[in-house]
Amino acid sequence: MKLIKRWLTIFVGTCVVVVGIILIPIPGPGGAPVALAGLAILATELSFAQRLRERFLAFRVKHIKTINPWKRFALITGALITLYAMTTTAVWWVWASNKS
Repeated sequence: MKLIKRWLTIFVGTCVVVVGIILIPIPGPGGAPVALAGLAILATELSFAQRLRERFLAFRVKHIKTINPWKRFALITGALITLYAMTTTAVWWVWASNKS
């Protein structure tokens, strides 16, 4: 029974990590916390996952949390404006090529 619980925990943790990685590029707060939750699930059974989770938290505190909020706002705004411009250009290109 313990072996089944261990493998089930590993399977669920791996699925949550994979979903978290898939969610990272999607706007919103989904990706990193979900992946971190998956690592927490894996850490209950695997020692390397505990070390990986601790490294991720240390990296986040050192690099991500130290960015000036205005700089973070400017980076996100710039990325969104660029994405909007690229999407608008692509839509216009398709519309103009189908019009003639």
